Amino acid sequence: MNETWADYMRRIAAGDTQSEIAARTGIEQSSISRWYQGRNTPRAELAVAFARAYQRNPVEALIVAGYLKQDEVGGVIELETSLSAVPTGHLLDALRRRVNDLGRTAVDAGASLQWPAHWVGGAEYRGDRTRSRDAGRRGAAGG
Repeated sequence: MNETWADYMRRIAAGDTQSEIAARTGIEQSSISRWYQGRNTPRAELAVAFARAYQRNPVEALIVAGYLKQDEVGGVIELETSLSAVPTGHLLDALRRRVNDLGRTAVDAGASLQWPAHWVGGAEYRGDRTRSRDAGRRGAAGG
């Protein structure tokens, strides 16, 4: 038999009063009272808020509240994020790691990895460092 939302709340809240649940979750006590009485179930975002307040997996709460079926969960869940939402520092770190990996592969194969000229004016990648061809020439010329 499937657990009702009221039973789930009682089990997870482990003896907390309705007032304590409301304070902990930020959900109105009147909503919690209706849930306890089995008169209705929470909106999805409130089920998630309840689960998070009690350090539970929000998916578990969404299943008990009837928003998901248990057989819909369990596989790999692919999430797509707009790159504009990713902080620039995270993007640059990921790019640096990928370029370093590519560079190591190229150096191990006895080649060098060329940056596209429109990126950095023709910089050349060698191992873990990038140097401009112009800077290399200046260094070789004593400049």
